[in-house]
Amino acid sequence: MFQYTLQVPLQLSPHQAVMRKTGFLCLWLACCLFAFYGKYSAASDKVMVEFLGKMQPELYEQDEKVFFTRVTEKLVESCAIEEPVSQIPSVGYKAIRVQSAKGVYEVHFFSNSIRALGVEVYRKSQSGVTELLGCSNAYAMQLIALLESKSEADDIKARQLKLSSYEPNSLGWTFDDNDVAGGYMDFKVSLRYPLFNSGQYSERAWLLTPFLAFTGRFSQYIGSVKSSPVIAKRFNPKLFVRHWLGNEDHYIDFGYAHESNGQSVESLTQFQQLQEDLQGSGQSAEFARNYISRGWDYVSLDWKAPQKNEKQNIAYYINLKHFLENGLLQTEIEEYNEWEYEPGITGKQRREVDGITALFKYRYHKPSRINVSKLALLYTTGISQPFANHSIRGEATFDLGGIPLMVWASHGYNSDLVDYYKKVNSVGIALELNTF
Repeated sequence: MFQYTLQVPLQLSPHQAVMRKTGFLCLWLACCLFAFYGKYSAASDKVMVEFLGKMQPELYEQDEKVFFTRVTEKLVESCAIEEPVSQIPSVGYKAIRVQSAKGVYEVHFFSNSIRALGVEVYRKSQSGVTELLGCSNAYAMQLIALLESKSEADDIKARQLKLSSYEPNSLGWTFDDNDVAGGYMDFKVSLRYPLFNSGQYSERAWLLTPFLAFTGRFSQYIGSVKSSPVIAKRFNPKLFVRHWLGNEDHYIDFGYAHESNGQSVESLTQFQQLQEDLQGSGQSAEFARNYISRGWDYVSLDWKAPQKNEKQNIAYYINLKHFLENGLLQTEIEEYNEWEYEPGITGKQRREVDGITALFKYRYHKPSRINVSKLALLYTTGISQPFANHSIRGEATFDLGGIPLMVWASHGYNSDLVDYYKKVNSVGIALELNTF
């Protein structure tokens, strides 16, 4: 029978001793790395980061959420100054909240005056709320880089364009009981552009942020009038400054504006000549009213306050206007003329029927059971004789497969600038166009 005996030397050679020690060292290092990795992975599974404001959590993978958490902790450790504040401000744009043993941290992203993103850092602990200043730009830039690497970058670029809607934009069909029976196509475009700033709310925004706005309204009488003319009904450039009151939906504006209809008929002679020209071309002489010139300059004050919760977004607006006798752009008011007299209709000054407006908007975060996405109620009265002359308008916007269809009705004055002093009943349907 064959036997094999393994003999292990009691004495190791120097080379064997070194190899043995090296093996034990490698095993020890491997155990340490495994323990560290296990601890890190366990922590990663419980990432304490929340996405606030306009952040989109679904865009970020688990490892990116871990990255937000770790870099935020490093950012906080790098801050040199800590100043007490009354509370963490509401999120104006986007923010992340990180839970830590040392407290709760919030990093707010904002757009500054040169259209670049910056951060504001806050800590909430048992001792109160503080703002952290003098933080490392290196860590802040790492957070911003991840933010911009996502489709968030498209939103940032849109913000940098800065052009946005002012009043709601719409394209629809309007019926006035003092106009053509079949109604007319009605189009309103309203844009706003910030001057020398990003146009976005920030805790470090200027006390008064300047903007330029323009609103125009045009109507086309398709089929009801020869040649289907397009009539300009409103030109409204406006320069205003905004003072934010805590967030992007709460503010007060002070403005100077010009409002006119861009028409040229200023006297009875011109009016009668135009009537003759229209009749000579086979059109109705009554259509000449659309070319009577109107124009005002005014100063304004606008206030908006929000009331939000998880299901709906409510907004309250107040608008005040003072019409100027002699303005910078309209040196003399152009409004009702005595030669426009019509039996049964009393001419009025614009300030008798306009100047005080209250608007209530109720917007659903998700459409209701009948797909209503927004309700609005607007009331207007004269600033010189409040509550003597009233106008009211109601709107309901339906979400039809992503198409915002608005139906509305109004009763009162200011159906358009030519007939601002006439009490008119109007109804309409329109696409409410959302802009950037």
